[in-house]
Amino acid sequence: MIFRLEHISFWLANIKLALLHGTVWMILFWVSGYPLEEWAVASLMLFLPLLPLKEVIISLSLLALRRLVNYGKRIAAKAGAEQAATDTIDAGQGANGGRHRLLFAVISILLFAAVWGASISVGAPVLVWVGLSPLAPYFNWIGWALLVIGSVGLAMVFAMFWLVFA
Repeated sequence: MIFRLEHISFWLANIKLALLHGTVWMILFWVSGYPLEEWAVASLMLFLPLLPLKEVIISLSLLALRRLVNYGKRIAAKAGAEQAATDTIDAGQGANGGRHRLLFAVISILLFAAVWGASISVGAPVLVWVGLSPLAPYFNWIGWALLVIGSVGLAMVFAMFWLVFA
């Protein structure tokens, strides 16, 4: 069997992402005065780098988080602290619930900025390479700015956790 249930959910999630991505780009194309006849193809060409870049950036972030969690567990074990019975955090309960939600929101926004910035930074030259009209120059600047803000922000969050553990 070629398609399994996991594949269907993957494609459905990416179809929703593609529709959202296309809608946002259609609005941006309309505002920037991009040629109407190239909207669909340009939106697709800007979406294609989004999928692998999303996977790479999120995988690297999860790798860093796993390493930080393991490092924190080693430090706690050396200090003689007992590990909680569960490894999950219930963000809705307790005094730290708001802080956990805020941290989750900040990391999500930084991941979003890094992924979209990388997608624009890679996708804009691809448009010219395939013979479409180039994006307005400010899109390149916005793409690079989002990529830098997201990447540096994530690095700072992970460095902050590492410093707390060290």
